[in-house]
Amino acid sequence: MAKKKERIYWDSDCFLGFFNREEEKIKRCQYIVDKAEMGKIEIIHSVITLTEVIKMKNRPHLKEEQEEEIRDFVDNDFLVPANVDEWIGTLGRQLIWKHNTWPKDSIHVATAIYHNISVMNTFDDKLLGLNGQLKLRNGGTLTISLPELPKQRSIFNGEEI
Repeated sequence: MAKKKERIYWDSDCFLGFFNREEEKIKRCQYIVDKAEMGKIEIIHSVITLTEVIKMKNRPHLKEEQEEEIRDFVDNDFLVPANVDEWIGTLGRQLIWKHNTWPKDSIHVATAIYHNISVMNTFDDKLLGLNGQLKLRNGGTLTISLPELPKQRSIFNGEEI
């Protein structure tokens, strides 16, 4: 029986950091993409990411010339789009009231919760502050963290450090 792939949720900030090859983000994002390309994980994202990533406030905008690159990337099998429905919209509204999140951010969080994705990656400090405070529908806890960094091995004994 095949091992079930780990599922990680990415918000738009991860995609934007990846596409713009932002110095402080690309190493983390590329490591996750590499794991996904190897078939170890799936990256789940909300369909709103497909438009939000183009023009985020106070962030470099993606250009129309990047359309082919964006389309080629999101066509990968390891990227799984999640639709927004009434349940996600309602939970998103509650997250805004309870945690003062921005509307689009609340949709990302609500999508991860709805789909029981235990790890959500973001670079957003406000969302990172919610780490461990939200429950998934299956009773688990949502971990909100930066994308994982590649592990390094010690030159002395080969163990991960």
